[in-house]
Amino acid sequence: MQGRELDTSFLTGLHLDFDRPFVVTSSSTGAGVPTTTTVTLTLSEDIDSLTIGSRAALLSGPEGYRETHATLAGRTLTIVPDAPLTPGATYQVVLSPDITDLAGNSLRNTASAFATAP
Repeated sequence: MQGRELDTSFLTGLHLDFDRPFVVTSSSTGAGVPTTTTVTLTLSEDIDSLTIGSRAALLSGPEGYRETHATLAGRTLTIVPDAPLTPGATYQVVLSPDITDLAGNSLRNTASAFATAP
């Protein structure tokens, strides 16, 4: 092979993901949130859609835990309460530790709270 260059570069190895996903942004924060709000969370990485079940997300408020319906589209988790929230109340978004990324890493403990309008 006289006069020709031989390119011998190549990549080897395997990338292992040990980083736990977390919530980057939340649409419902602070006070004055409508009682008919939909909470939209942006997550740090892709989530395994099979881990978004009927109890993936709850709202904790003055009446205890509220049932919700959660859907996933890309890195966006949308949480819709099953009924209007109590006016003038504080709610915390509670995400299941069963939610994982594509590598099986569980969601970091994330606190997100808001208060509904009176």
